[in-house]
Amino acid sequence: MIKILIFSGGTGSIALQTGLHDLYGDAVRMDIVISAYDNGKSTGACRRVFDGKILGPSDLRKNQLTWFKLLYGIGKGTVTKDKSLLYELFDERFSKGSWQEAYAYVTKKIDRAFDRMTECGFASTANDRKRATLRRLTDHFFFTSRTETGREVRETVRGMSFQDFSISNLFYAAAAAANGNSLGLAGEQMADILEIPDNVHLISDRNLYLHAKTLSGTIISDEGCIVAWNHPEDPISDVFLLDERQNKIIPFVDEGNRTDTSCKDLIAEADIILFSSGTQWSSLIPTYMHTGLKEMLEKSRAKKYLIMNNIQDCDMKGIGATGLLGTVSRYINLSNVKIVLNSNAEETMSRLSSDSPYQTLTGKLSEKGSSKHCPQKLVNIIFQDFFSEYLRAKWYFFDFDDTIWSSSNEKPYRRYSKLNLKLLYKGFIGNSIIISGNSANHFHLLRKEFQEAEQTAGVTAKGLDIYCNGGKCHYVMRDGIFVFKRHLCSDYNLDEDYYLLSEKILEVLNKNGWNLSIKNFENRENCILSIKPLTDRKRAKQLIDEIILQLFKEGKYMAHINGNTTIDIMNAQYDKRMAVKVVQKELRLPITDIMYIGDKTEQGNDSCLVKTGLKVLGVKDIFDFYCFAITYINNRMQ
Repeated sequence: MIKILIFSGGTGSIALQTGLHDLYGDAVRMDIVISAYDNGKSTGACRRVFDGKILGPSDLRKNQLTWFKLLYGIGKGTVTKDKSLLYELFDERFSKGSWQEAYAYVTKKIDRAFDRMTECGFASTANDRKRATLRRLTDHFFFTSRTETGREVRETVRGMSFQDFSISNLFYAAAAAANGNSLGLAGEQMADILEIPDNVHLISDRNLYLHAKTLSGTIISDEGCIVAWNHPEDPISDVFLLDERQNKIIPFVDEGNRTDTSCKDLIAEADIILFSSGTQWSSLIPTYMHTGLKEMLEKSRAKKYLIMNNIQDCDMKGIGATGLLGTVSRYINLSNVKIVLNSNAEETMSRLSSDSPYQTLTGKLSEKGSSKHCPQKLVNIIFQDFFSEYLRAKWYFFDFDDTIWSSSNEKPYRRYSKLNLKLLYKGFIGNSIIISGNSANHFHLLRKEFQEAEQTAGVTAKGLDIYCNGGKCHYVMRDGIFVFKRHLCSDYNLDEDYYLLSEKILEVLNKNGWNLSIKNFENRENCILSIKPLTDRKRAKQLIDEIILQLFKEGKYMAHINGNTTIDIMNAQYDKRMAVKVVQKELRLPITDIMYIGDKTEQGNDSCLVKTGLKVLGVKDIFDFYCFAITYINNRMQ
């Protein structure tokens, strides 16, 4: 699964998250990193309620609610009533003049939302727990404790005006305070209530306040004022963070983090890192300035992209795209980051100066004059670049199991396996073959799935060529019929050696703790001796290698660990390279015209192809293939 890490503010990455979800669904892993130094409007009020000891919840809330909307189809007419009611509750904003009115309003809203869920048939223990948690957090926001004479009102809410107040900011703030002033732990609790992945992470969980300094030396001490600065004649030149004692602090990545996931690990594991558009001085640069981040990003193997804003935000008014990058480059190294530009953006943001040193990707990513990117166009241009070296081959040779089709029967794997077959027919028929270590019987059992995919794609071609049993047996799949065509390289067959090998291996493995029978051994059309299911396959392979050397001193056969439970034994002189050479010769293709895609490119039966000069795309799983296939088809449609 492709791991994508987004550096975001509050709403700046909505287009990215929406585009990724619309195009690739849950076939990608998406994590979002934010800072939480907001102290404007109801966010600032929430921080003051808890004596300035918690971070601002608004950006965490916005990103988690974005995820909630995407996962449950809010606004698309497909959402269930309980999810719709929960979203309406969390998205509520209200205005009240006193804490008494605010408390009564919030508790009534909570109860009404869950009462309506019950009326609509969504009564459950889980919803009772959520109601109780939100009521408890509301009490914690307004009251310090319960006593025999009642509850003690927090002094910080007395005289407070609740104007344009986010009800869920109240929940998040109370959860942070109740969890030792940790907004990160509050995020975990809210993700549980919303039933979404806990994939929005704080760059640090240390409570600090954001200030800015302008070119003239003016200090802006409110984050809300930074967002709305809008003085091109006196632009913001720097930001800094202060603790509760007004000491300047530069926090380090993951400082104060008490959650299970670290930003350091997310950066190290990411395949793609996206620096979102958004308000730079108020949201993004406060994240970039953390100690250690620059070095972590430089070590990362991920492909990196920075999405340029469509318009000049108020906090950088008067500074175009080139100037913005000059500012960002103070904090992160942009030499290996591609800048994504929208040619339909505001003129100063649509291009860089002629002497700019940065790599760029440019496309029409919105309607002319729009302040927002088109989600699908934005994500598509990034993935076209991510897979760029693999999209223009003339022929594609595919592995099958755990590349296109999963060996797991769990729901998401089976669903994407079927989707992958449909994409195979939709995008690659006529310039592709399958070269698989799987048996012919494996494909025979899947003939109905192939037939459904073929019919869905509306393909009327000659069929799909499949070279199975390690590529030695050529079949054609058409309209659900699996027809044998020929053997390749019959000189490398097992012949009578199959019986000698299987008897000796069965004897030795059982003496060493395996409980096998001859039913665990399969002769794949005299090409491969396949043994499965096997546990402790590394140890089993060591024993099998010793047996092969004893029986055939010249090293005639070789054992391969394949799939999830299998060891295959075949002639040591034969591997998938032989099948590729035969097909390449028959099609009269130069090696440069062929792309091979498989999951065992580092070890296993695909690794031999890396040494041939063939261009190889190694995928980790079927989800990677799905992302590649979608991107390939989108590229062809342009």
